[in-house]
Amino acid sequence: MSRRLSIFFCCSLLVSSIHKSLSAFVIEESESGNVCLHAERTLDLSAGNEVTLNGQTVASMIETSIQSLVERVTLLEETLANMTAVQPTSPYVSNCNAPRSCKEINVSGKESSGVYAIDPQDGFGPFHVYCDMKTEGGGWTVFQRRLDGSVNFYLGWSSYKNGFGNLDGEFWLGLDKIHRLAKTKQDLRIDLSDFNGNKKYARYSGFTVGGESTDYLMHCGKYSGNAGDSFSYHNNTKFSTKDYDNDKWSSNCATEFKGAWWYKHCHRSNLNGQYLRGNHSREAVGVNWYTFKGHYYSLKFTEMKLQPEQKKY
Repeated sequence: MSRRLSIFFCCSLLVSSIHKSLSAFVIEESESGNVCLHAERTLDLSAGNEVTLNGQTVASMIETSIQSLVERVTLLEETLANMTAVQPTSPYVSNCNAPRSCKEINVSGKESSGVYAIDPQDGFGPFHVYCDMKTEGGGWTVFQRRLDGSVNFYLGWSSYKNGFGNLDGEFWLGLDKIHRLAKTKQDLRIDLSDFNGNKKYARYSGFTVGGESTDYLMHCGKYSGNAGDSFSYHNNTKFSTKDYDNDKWSSNCATEFKGAWWYKHCHRSNLNGQYLRGNHSREAVGVNWYTFKGHYYSLKFTEMKLQPEQKKY
């Protein structure tokens, strides 16, 4: 509730001047804590004029207003002194009944793949994700997809931090959200296919991603699958983009190979590279998975998804 303290304040008394003025001001403390001073009117105190308002002379009004102001300021000071500022530990109070992952949604009986809201229960609120409810028992939270080249993936740090694209099409969920999902060990599955319909997958147990203060440091975990292991090379690396170089090469892998990734010196996988639709002449600039199709073939489809490490639900 706003507190209003009305006072009359003499803002200009020019002794050598014939004209003098008195402005009526309102001091207002808003709900946000800001204090504002507003001029309501200016009174003409020309020499020889006896100015009254509501039957009172200006002098008596000043005296009365000053006394009232003192009393109200004192009361305000006492009130503020007794107030306890409570700062929230996070900007959102989690709903403890909300699903924390696509796996929890799947276990609850949902069998249709699509967009759902989840809340990792970390105090930062829910967000929408695409849930794959069909692959390997279902319950996978998808955080990356390439399928038709409709979305530009050669973007900077801010875009990769916050996410971009369309959850029903091509997208990157965002490193902040990936970190929220992968603070603790996850099972990571990467599905791949070429333009001839050949499909492969790679699976990693123990996948984690750190927060922005670590530059989203990634640990991939133990490999299994039939695509070949083109991700373990990137284990224990930071994320890099064209405008933020965290790789271990003397130059910038992201600019050299037209992507954004957990680069090292530089890559054996580049799933955020250029969508080049199959064979390409320049080495390693496409959507590459070296142990599947090499560094001169850009894949048709990739999907990266995770779920909590396997346990009994």
